[in-house]
Amino acid sequence: MSEHSSQHAKDPRRSANPRPESPDVSNAYVVLSGLGLVVLVAAGFGAAAWAYTGAMVRTADDRPASLALQGPTQAAPHLQVRPADELMQLRAREESQLHSYDWIDRKQGLVRIPIERAIELLDERRLPARDTNSEDNTPGAP
Repeated sequence: MSEHSSQHAKDPRRSANPRPESPDVSNAYVVLSGLGLVVLVAAGFGAAAWAYTGAMVRTADDRPASLALQGPTQAAPHLQVRPADELMQLRAREESQLHSYDWIDRKQGLVRIPIERAIELLDERRLPARDTNSEDNTPGAP
């Protein structure tokens, strides 16, 4: 074996022009595979474009023309017609409740009294005032 190698190394034709190894795959197969891949991708894009275009045309044709012309079927909620007037009515109702007598629950004997009268009653009964110097200012705290 070593004798064969030494003869091979000594051959001037082989050492000057070494023969390349044969490739495992032919170059023609690589080029054909690449072209086939390009053709498949192009065919996929073409099929997708054809299906999308057909679906869009079919959807536009299937929709009844009457629905397309009608627009929204429900009106937007109309919460307040005149917000400023309604706010004034609310404030007047609240003022009326603050300054008038009325029954809250007639069966239980609960009445609403004007706020001025409520302040007078609290002052007459001398309810304990809240201590503003203590740290605990929760109602009912000593």
